[in-house]
Order: sequence, then C-alpha cells, then structure tokens
Amino acid sequence: MKKQIILLILLLICLSSYSQKRFVRKTTTPRTDAMIDTIVGKWIDPPNNLEKEMNKVQALEVAKRLNAINKISMDAYPAPTSAAVRWGGSLVKTSFANQVKYVITQNGKTEEEIEKYYPVSRLQYNLILYPYFCSNSSANEILNVFPDISGGNGITIYANELSILTGNILQEEGMAIDGQPIKYKMPTMGKWKGYDMMTPEGGANATSFSKRYILISRNGMLPYIPVTRKQYLDRAILYAVKFYDKLIAGCSLATDKTEKDKYIKINKDAKNNALKKYQDELEKTTNEGLLEAPAIVQFFCSPLLNNEEKIFVDEKEGSMVLIENADYMRGCLPNYVPQFFVVKWRWEQWKATADLAKLIEERFPFEKLQAMIDK
Repeated sequence: MKKQIILLILLLICLSSYSQKRFVRKTTTPRTDAMIDTIVGKWIDPPNNLEKEMNKVQALEVAKRLNAINKISMDAYPAPTSAAVRWGGSLVKTSFANQVKYVITQNGKTEEEIEKYYPVSRLQYNLILYPYFCSNSSANEILNVFPDISGGNGITIYANELSILTGNILQEEGMAIDGQPIKYKMPTMGKWKGYDMMTPEGGANATSFSKRYILISRNGMLPYIPVTRKQYLDRAILYAVKFYDKLIAGCSLATDKTEKDKYIKINKDAKNNALKKYQDELEKTTNEGLLEAPAIVQFFCSPLLNNEEKIFVDEKEGSMVLIENADYMRGCLPNYVPQFFVVKWRWEQWKATADLAKLIEERFPFEKLQAMIDK
C-alpha cells in the first residue's frame, strides 16, 4: 500500500523525464531507415498540472484513475517501436443529456436553447506517439519530433462523454424526444470482441479511415437510446409539412401571378411526394412489425429525401439516430468516476502507429476498462 501511495504521489509531482529538447540518437555507422524500426522508444510521463486545476483530494482521485488506465496501456504496449510515447490526462467539466428547446432569433435563424442542464465531467486519457526520423544534417543522427509534432496518432480514452456522436439531425422544433435533441451516431463496421466497432463514416469509405472507436458501458445498459423508426417517421412527416408550407407561404407573396402559381405548384407537388414517401414507409414498417426497430438513415441526410433514396438502411451504410440516455448517469457518484468509456485509436502508414493499432486490436484488455466503470 505504501508503495502505491508513493507511486501516486510521483505521478502528481513528476515532470517530464526528458528535457523539452528533441531526442537525438547517435549512430556509429551512417543511419538508415531500417535502423529507425529497431529503436525502442521511451514512455514520457506528464507534468504536474492536476493540482492547478482542482483541489488536492480530487487531483489524487483523478490521478489514480489516469494512472490505472496508463498501466493498462503500458501492459499492452510496453516497448514503443520507432517512437517515443507521451501520455497524460485531464478532467473537464461538460454536460450530458441536456433538455433543449428551439427558438427563432431576430434574424430568423433557429437556435438551440438549453432548458435543463445536466453537468458531468469528462475524464480523458491520451497516449500520443512521437516518431523518430533520419536527420538531414548528419549521417550519424536519428532525431525525434518530440515535443514539436505528434500528428495526433495514438489512443484517446474518454470517460463520461459520447464522442461517438456526430451532431444533431436538425436544429428544428419537433426534432427532439422528451426535450432531447436527436443525434447521429457513428456508423458501425461490425462486431469486434463483443463491441460495436465504429468509424467516422460507413459504407464503402469505412475502411479508408484510420480511426476506430468502441463504446464500453455498463452491462445491459447504454448511455444512449435509439430512436425508433416510428418516432423518426412521425417527426419527419411533421417536418415535411412545416417545411413545404413555409415555402408555399413564401411563394404566395410574389407579385407575378404566373410565377407565383408555378412555384406554389412545384412546392405542393414536392410536399405531396415527400409525404407519400414517408406514409408509404410508415405503412410498410407497420406491416413488417418494425415500428420499434432502431431508425438507421443515410449519412447526414435531411429528413427531406429524394425519391430514389431509401429512408432506412443497414448500419454499415448509414447512421443510427438516437438521444442521450438521461437515466444512465448516476448523480450520486463523484464527477471523476468513469460511468462509460469511448476508446479511440488512430494510426498512419508509418511503422510505429501501425504497430500500435495492431497491438490494440490484438491484445488491449478492454475488459479492464469495463471493470473500472462506477469505481
């Protein structure tokens, strides 16, 4: 126990083990690119910033959890190849499952206004790779980009923030459920080790992204609630009516009767086509018993669709729409306690990041993060 306390204190007070100058490796023979691949890099500890941002007790608790996450990472990736690794973390105030309303501003724009604000804190852990490279000025030096350039490659672990969401489908009155704005979730590539593996974009472009995300939450409970097909269709129909009625009303202000009648007819026809498409889909969904199935729609697609587009698609081709689950977060827990995690890893073609991505997918113990939830 005494040893653990000493390690914890060291985590809080340690400064970087290295100076802020670029690392240099001298070689006895002219360096080659192949030499870089043999370098075993160092783990660089973070400076002491936590006690500047919070009280001592909270800083100790945050450091304890960040240290535990870092141990998980070091066990999976003990010897960084051809790169140095810097890790660190933070606790940032944010919110979750706010209730909102939509208001029209003086310039006619619709804006989201928070009616009920639910504060939480995001615990964030970062593991960043700093690659080695051949010096241009010396044939016997290999340099490292630390601390100047990282490229953002490595691992980010978020607790208590749904970073797998990509924005609201519309900032419009009616496009919410119980005050919760309807949002897009990142597309799911498929199941991986029991988790949904997600990417910023699905379909044919999914594998072109060198980013992966997974969500780790309580067993049997998610921090979001899928919007059902019925809920989506009901709101899309109301939105189509309001959207086209507004256009038709605007056309009625035209002074040229021929032009006015022309554009009124165009918008009425478009309204009827949109409503028929949604009503046909509602009938089809009802007959197939899928009213309560999750609504998965085209990527970032407006509820007003072209005639040739499908409304609902497979999640490999589109995005699930959802609301944040207001009942998920336990307010009795301290703000630094993880209640769910989102793990993101990013890589490029160079060896260090590719090796890290491979190691994560092969042996990162995600179950150890699961065991940290609510603790």
